[in-house]
Amino acid sequence: MITLERGFKGKNGVLYDNINDVHLTCKNDLFNIGKFVAESRVNNSSYSYDDNAGCYVYVDKNNSNRAFRIYKDYADYKYTCHDDAKFISELQNRQKNVKLTEFPTGVVSLENYVIGQEIIYYNNYLTLQNSLEFINKDKIIKYYIDILKILKELVNNEIIYKDLHYGNIVVDIVNDVVKLIDFESFFVSFDVKISYKHMINNLKLMMNKINTFLNLNLDISKTDTLDNLEEVYLEYKKK
Repeated sequence: MITLERGFKGKNGVLYDNINDVHLTCKNDLFNIGKFVAESRVNNSSYSYDDNAGCYVYVDKNNSNRAFRIYKDYADYKYTCHDDAKFISELQNRQKNVKLTEFPTGVVSLENYVIGQEIIYYNNYLTLQNSLEFINKDKIIKYYIDILKILKELVNNEIIYKDLHYGNIVVDIVNDVVKLIDFESFFVSFDVKISYKHMINNLKLMMNKINTFLNLNLDISKTDTLDNLEEVYLEYKKK
């Protein structure tokens, strides 16, 4: 049986009363949680495409704007440690001041262990990576500026997005709306300088790849802040 409760109390005994708990009675409940729509894989020095890393995404059968990210290691939930409740609760505390990004709204739990997240699902959106064949230089400039606005709003609320790449940015190419997805954790003020630099480097790496793909000749090598990048693209937009 699947139940939706307000507030999650994990095995650590801490109550997070500002998030939802999508509670599963047994592992077989996953077959009824929603319609499978996507699978993500992790490729880094730790996992190297480990089949047990990453997550599955299911859309709620009763609400097409809600989905569930289930970690692939859910079968070993008692032996893995997903502490999503803590940072999702912190994100929800900041949601009232963040207008351009929707954060995860809760956890999916099994026997009070976290095995996934309750998230907003964006219908009719493509990842930025998959949308490149449908957009031109003017469109990508518009998307860049929107992405920068999103990231600046997050930084202003002491949130620095950790996993920035063009698979975690989705766009509605019909209505030209950009969204950021896949919050697995985030950096906050205690290490803001290091994490900010890391985010900028990832952002520039992504932009350089896209610029090359679209033959967009823009030099962003000397930019080291979100404001610098925005100035470059706003100046290009004026031409």
